[in-house]
Amino acid sequence: MYAVTAACGPVIYRGTLFPAEFRGDAFIAEPSGNLIKRIKLTEQDGLLKGANAYEGTEFLTSTDERFRPVNLFNGPDGALYVVDLYRGVLQHRTYVTSYLRKQIEERGLESPRALGRIWRITPTGAPKAKFDVGLGHASTAELVSQLANPNGWTRDTAQRLLVEKRDPAATPLLSKLAVDA
Repeated sequence: MYAVTAACGPVIYRGTLFPAEFRGDAFIAEPSGNLIKRIKLTEQDGLLKGANAYEGTEFLTSTDERFRPVNLFNGPDGALYVVDLYRGVLQHRTYVTSYLRKQIEERGLESPRALGRIWRITPTGAPKAKFDVGLGHASTAELVSQLANPNGWTRDTAQRLLVEKRDPAATPLLSKLAVDA
């Protein structure tokens, strides 16, 4: 099933914690449905195609009507991070029918507010998170070497730090990396 009503916060998984078959898949938050979709992406003859990764189910679902995933990120540890709005009502009051208003009041969904959460999603048996990747203090040469790291978050962060440094010594190192890669 592709139908969603509030798709948001997509991410392409580029981490290293999940099995290799997850890399390059799209994950899409769906706060109205209390779920996260995983779409397998394939390329054939220059055409990108997507298909649900699971038959008849989704990557992550919740029966908690306050679970509202709104954004997804690759983490430095290779895990998938989920920003959960954790709120009972998403609709603007203008769009709430009298039936929905009654449901909201009966189930106390209008409050409390400001209870957002961040989830770290990992495969079963994954190691505890380690966040001291040391890139903030890395030399230009060390940052260039991290551009070949299998973890997409590490590559992106190394690239950002290289751009911010504006170190001319990076130019020959980057040229060598481009030729050797």
